[in-house]
Amino acid sequence: MGDIIQRVAGKGGNAYLDKLLQDMSRGTARGSVAGLSRLTANYKAASVGLNLRVALQQPTSYARALAVMDARYLFDPRVMRRGGWEKALRYAPIARWKDWGNFEINQGRQFQNILFNTDSAMERARNASMKLAGTMDSATWGRIWNACELEVADTRPRLTRGERGVL
Repeated sequence: MGDIIQRVAGKGGNAYLDKLLQDMSRGTARGSVAGLSRLTANYKAASVGLNLRVALQQPTSYARALAVMDARYLFDPRVMRRGGWEKALRYAPIARWKDWGNFEINQGRQFQNILFNTDSAMERARNASMKLAGTMDSATWGRIWNACELEVADTRPRLTRGERGVL
């Protein structure tokens, strides 16, 4: 495995991957995010939480998707099917990471809190305040996932009949 990582990412690939996995599993210990980083995390949470404007802006991701996708897939009525976000959570680890509240490295929830539901009262309030924006975000990205499936089915039909059965 190390040879593959080195071939793809270069000489520092293994060290980078090791450090990334250590950082992810360790998380950010309470109180260890110092000064400006903690201030930034709190500012971002306050600016998103209970902000109706942020929730209403989530579907603008659709407009940004037009820059990289054919519009016929994004506006196909089949994208409105339910289940797109659930598939994204299943097949795209970054979607799961985002769903857990990890919007940036060192500014998301700790694995301990995710696994054992041990968020503090303040963290639970912060998470609740972001519920509407998160719901709108998940709905939008679920539709984009569905549009991507339609595009792949049209442009790469061999993949949709493959063993993985993703589509």
